[in-house]
Parts: sequence; C-alpha cells; structure tokens
Amino acid sequence: MVRRKDDPAIVLTVTRRGLVPAHPIDLEALAQLPFGTQLEVTKLTKPRSPALIGWWELMNIVGKALELPPRALSNRMLLEMGMVERHVRIGGYSDDPMSLRDFDETQLRRLTEAAKLLLADEIRGDPDELIRNHRKLRGAV
Repeated sequence: MVRRKDDPAIVLTVTRRGLVPAHPIDLEALAQLPFGTQLEVTKLTKPRSPALIGWWELMNIVGKALELPPRALSNRMLLEMGMVERHVRIGGYSDDPMSLRDFDETQLRRLTEAAKLLLADEIRGDPDELIRNHRKLRGAV
C-alpha cells in the first residue's frame, strides 16, 4: 500500500540501544503494528513539526474516543473548517482536504485549536483534558 503524504509517519531515533520511538505518539503507532510488519526507514533532513505532532495526537486520541480512524477524523476536520482544495469536475466540483504540509507551524497550531473547539461538542468535554488523561494513562505526563 502506498503511503499518503499526510499519513502520520512513525518517527524513530537512533540510540545506542537501537531504534526507539521519538515521541509517545510514535510509540503508540508502532505498538499497533502486527509482528512481522516490514517498515521502510528514511532519514529525516529536518525534525518533525511540533504542531504536526500535536495535530496527530489530537486526531489519534479523539479518534479512539469517537471510534474513528485518525486520518478520517483529520480529513473531516479540515473539510468542516473549509481548508479545502476545490477541483472542477464534469457535472460539478469536489472539495478535498488540504495537505497538512501546506500550513506553517502557526497556522497548524491555530487549526489544532479550532479543531478542539469543534470536537469539544462531539466528545461532550474538553479535548485537552482527554489528551492529559490519555498521557497519564500512558505514563507520559
């Protein structure tokens, strides 16, 4: 299966012990893979964006609470916030969610905060509290 450029990558750090997940979200994603899964490793030329990490953490945690795949929730949030690329088609048009790579750090942080406001109604609570509780359960406070 070909990876979409917006799919959250699992980032690993080279240490004396070998490859270890760079962030708690990477540890979770790695733990979800079945044994025997082969991974293709690419060296990063620049560190992953903290705002992008925050976006995917929100999508993963709230996605679990809503029983939705993180990418589907991400696409839905972008569509609801009007962050779309419009494509003219025969008989109409389609709106596709923009790539998260189109946004800089500040824009992505603002999008994450806007998504939290939209999601608060849906989860009937504070997404930040949900994230804090999730981190406590993982022991990553």
